[in-house]
Amino acid sequence: MDLLGKIFNWMVVIGMILLIGRLITMAFLFLEIPFTTFLRTTVSFRSSF
Repeated sequence: MDLLGKIFNWMVVIGMILLIGRLITMAFLFLEIPFTTFLRTTVSFRSSF
């Protein structure tokens, strides 16, 4: 049961990190700040081949 508790705690920590990232993304979208310029250049670079 101790191992199950540790796994659950790590899943909660990972979920919180992902949630914080999602909230930051939502704030950037709400403020209309272009934060995906790196992703757009990467995708356009890949599609050029």
